[in-house]
Amino acid sequence: MLLMPLPDQAGTSWDCSNRQEDALPADAQYVPVAKADELQALLNRHRRIRLEPGGDYRHATGIKIFSGAALYGAAGTRIGRIIVSPGTTGAVLSGVIPESIDFPPSPLATHGNCFERFAARGFDQAPLTLRNAVVEDNLFLDVARIVIDTQASGHVSNNRFIRTMVHGEAPAIQISGNARASSERNIFLWTNLLGPMGDGIIVNHQAEVNFVGFDAENWNQRGLARFPAMMSVSDTGIVRTLMSHGGDPKTIPGRFMDISAQQFELIGMRLIRAGSPAILLRSGVTSFVNALSTDASITNEAPGLPTLSAFVGQSTEVALSAPDAGTAVLGRPVGGASPWPAARFAPIPDPAGTEWRAARAGAVDSREMIQRMIDAQGVVLLPAGTFFVSGSLRLKNGQGLVGAGAARTVIVAQTPDIDLIVGDDHYADNHPTSFALVDLTLQGGRAGIRHDEHGAGKGAQYNLCYISHVVFRDMTEAGIVIVGIYGWDNNLLDNVTFYRMPVGILQIPSAWYVNATVTGDVAGMNYMDKNVCYRCRFDTLGRGMELTAKRANGLNACIDCRFENNSNGAMRLVNNLSTVIANCDFINNGGDPEIDSNFPVGVAGSRFSVGVREHALLGDGQICEDCSFKSSSARRVTIGASKARLVLMNSRAEGVPLGEGISGLLVQTVITDSPSLRAQIVALSAGQATVLASGPPEPRPQLLVSWHD
Repeated sequence: MLLMPLPDQAGTSWDCSNRQEDALPADAQYVPVAKADELQALLNRHRRIRLEPGGDYRHATGIKIFSGAALYGAAGTRIGRIIVSPGTTGAVLSGVIPESIDFPPSPLATHGNCFERFAARGFDQAPLTLRNAVVEDNLFLDVARIVIDTQASGHVSNNRFIRTMVHGEAPAIQISGNARASSERNIFLWTNLLGPMGDGIIVNHQAEVNFVGFDAENWNQRGLARFPAMMSVSDTGIVRTLMSHGGDPKTIPGRFMDISAQQFELIGMRLIRAGSPAILLRSGVTSFVNALSTDASITNEAPGLPTLSAFVGQSTEVALSAPDAGTAVLGRPVGGASPWPAARFAPIPDPAGTEWRAARAGAVDSREMIQRMIDAQGVVLLPAGTFFVSGSLRLKNGQGLVGAGAARTVIVAQTPDIDLIVGDDHYADNHPTSFALVDLTLQGGRAGIRHDEHGAGKGAQYNLCYISHVVFRDMTEAGIVIVGIYGWDNNLLDNVTFYRMPVGILQIPSAWYVNATVTGDVAGMNYMDKNVCYRCRFDTLGRGMELTAKRANGLNACIDCRFENNSNGAMRLVNNLSTVIANCDFINNGGDPEIDSNFPVGVAGSRFSVGVREHALLGDGQICEDCSFKSSSARRVTIGASKARLVLMNSRAEGVPLGEGISGLLVQTVITDSPSLRAQIVALSAGQATVLASGPPEPRPQLLVSWHD
């Protein structure tokens, strides 16, 4: 279903992140692998094309994408080199794994396009190359290695790079600009760099760059780095980081960051191991903000550097380096910036209808038919229709189900104790595995997906799974249940809905592992790392997510998601490190607090709208940048739980007070119920406020990129 049609002509501005269509739209022209040689001609003729899920079209190379064109694949569809024609706007490239994606040099602006889900499976990295081009206001979702080079000409600005995953390749991200037309306002939202052979991130000649949620592990693995740190920044105006996570386990660990930027913000860093100094601030740095970060060795080459610090390491202090340092660390005020658009969602599909419970009792059982198709074909294309099943559908490594759309294909459990999708590899020892679920609804069982030791096996490590445009409805336990396996690692769930059930995503710790003295990575530990929910909806649940770990989870994220009418809260997280929430909406949820975690959570550009339930929104040690809090109820709802530590930056609360005994840091934040806190920088200690920088709060550059209307 396409609720927002593509523009009819080049130059039309549109927000492609709010497209409400299936992963493989039925109205796009189908092109089988047998017609790969005709792909360009068919794309030119039909403008919108869908390819076979998992099909291999690699001998179709040099395919040109143009304004208004749309090319869809899914579940591992491969294709040759893609060329994005200069000046392209309103195009979609989705669900294909190209050999490369190139933006040729040109002064024509390529803008308002949606490039999504083309990171390679396994370790085949498809580089994204933008060289001497003008690239503005685009969405890049699920990408691999990035090379941005505008040293000679062009600029790359106001783009969203969401879920960049680079394993082994180096440099993982390279951004080189020029002093004449500096690129700016790009955001890298959730980045995972695992074992780059040399350099990790190199940034040069940028006006501003933002990193929200990145994890770097074992950088410069083969000693090939040309720069001294995992992240090396030079000749740049503003560098802002939120929820950075890193560790270098080598015998001689390397430096984490080497920064030469005028303004540097380090918020919510968790550094496990790095060289000394872990962070080097060069003499060009003119202001530094460090809040809710772990201890790290920092060397400062700029004497008298204006610094704002809060809750660093074990410290409970909030302090400015000098009485007059406030103006410097605040950065430049801005005006007229529009927020990152909130995600819009269509009504939740109901393909089985309101009488589905009565219908399932005497319905024809389709389980054996579907299972035979899975066993024979691997990835099965299910037509539109309602399929009742009397037992679980078993998916081994590489298998999957692709429906005709979540509003048209539904699999219904004939009894409420059935797990609809289960693993079937029975791995005893650690083994990566993956599956695909696309364009369908799962309804009425115990769990929509259940991965446990009985089916998947204790050694199953679910990695790079393809879960897109799926609705989980009316389960008796949860939409997804993970228990007793090795783990879920580096998965993207996009456009997934969880509706009317106790929990959306449930991670259950293995009892034997919790009580054992075993440490380290072992089969059955059941961890969840680096899983991203993008444009997911958690609606009318007991709790949106309940993730409980012993071996800690790391860098899970919710981006452009909505949590609404969940009675027991949006999230309960135990031993989850560096969790990221960005551009999400929290509407009329319960829970106390609504987001509950025993480790810091980083929230950026999100909106809390509270109704009748009386509770706190945020737990201890949480960070909000560019957040808004609004209450439509006379009931007492507070931003923070009693005696919590909070960092609020560039945020606003209307009708929602802070909470009792809060300790924290307020930067350019307005709490309408507390006019005494209306200042540029305020330190809080057990509810007692100290103004560190006076004057009315002014808007700062937003962490999340503002797109042009």
